[in-house]
Formats: sequence, C-alpha cells, structure tokens
Amino acid sequence: MPTRMENRRNMNGESAPQDSMHGQFIGAIVLFGALGAVVFNILPLFLGAASDSLALSDTQLGFLGSAYLGGYGVMIAAGFFWVDRWPWRRSLATALLGAATLFVAVGFTQDFTLVAMLIAGSGVCLGTLYGLGYPAIARLPNPERLIGIKMAAEALLGMSLLLILPTLVVGAWGFRGLVWVLGGLCLIGLAAVPIFPQPSELPPEDKIDAPSANDR
Repeated sequence: MPTRMENRRNMNGESAPQDSMHGQFIGAIVLFGALGAVVFNILPLFLGAASDSLALSDTQLGFLGSAYLGGYGVMIAAGFFWVDRWPWRRSLATALLGAATLFVAVGFTQDFTLVAMLIAGSGVCLGTLYGLGYPAIARLPNPERLIGIKMAAEALLGMSLLLILPTLVVGAWGFRGLVWVLGGLCLIGLAAVPIFPQPSELPPEDKIDAPSANDR
C-alpha cells in the first residue's frame, strides 16, 4: 500500500519543492516560538535583574511577574478569537515591533507602575508570537514531531541565554541591558517574517492525513 508521502508525490510530482517550502515554514515557526517563549524561559533572571535595578519589594516583584504572564497568557488564551481573523505575517511584524519598542522603553524608566504596564504589553506581543505557532503546525504534516522540535528549540534558546546573559549582559549593564537585548532579538526576528506561512499557503486541517506506519 502506498505511503502518504508516495501519494503526495503521485498527486502533484512536486514533493521536493513542497518539502523545501515546508522546511522554511518549520524554521520560521520554531524561531518565533522560541522568541515568544524567551522571557518566560528566563523569567527568574529577568525578575532578579529588575529587582536589583529598580529596588523592588517582594510584592512588587510578584506583581511584575504577574503583569508579564497576564499579558502573555491572555493573548494565547484568546487565540481562538484572533488567529483566524488577523493576517499572520502582519500580526508577527506588529508584535515584534511592539515588543522591541516596549523593551527599549523599559530601559528608560525607573517608575514601577510604568515598567509594569510596559512589561504587560510586551507579554501581549510575545504571546502573539507564541500563539501563532500551534495553528500553523497543526496544518503541516507530522505536527506531533514539529511540536517536539519547537519545544526543544524554545528550551535551547532559554538555556543558552541563561548561560550568556548573567555575565555578559546583566553583570555589565543590568536590567536595562537585558531588556535591550530582548528588544534586539525581536528586531532581528523581523527578518524571518516573510517566510512564516500564511494560512493560504498551508493545506486545510481536514486535508492533513494521519501518518501511516511507514512514516513513523
């Protein structure tokens, strides 16, 4: 019995170009997933640097973490409303620019209330990046494998930053340096926006076949 991959080749004879395009899509999805999760994965370092720089009390520190996670979580939870309504690439570009702007602004203020509001806004922006990954993965072949790759990349970026940032950035420039590095990462991510898939470039969910035994 022909496998799912063989059926695809027989139907259109364009398996190699399709696989190449899917590879680009996967790379972009993984990248934006890692960027979307970056603050969450370095949150202890993020809050510790904020506490040292802004001389925060325990209550303020908890509120700052909650502000970020609130914005982040609300945006992801509301994905059922906006994912199918907003253009994906435009949403990514807007979120990246918004996050970069907010992170840079955080570095220029010492007012706790304003910092908390800016951090909550950055959570909304990064939640947008993270929230777009799963609906895109769901419409690619072998989504369960792609989720594993995505989560591994998120953990790898977080681990790498936790090794690098404390000495090279926080130790030298404090919380301001940390948020500016995060803003810089968001700006770099803009280069990958054009290769993130649009919904029209992906097969409908009901057209994705379950993997056969030979594909596993």
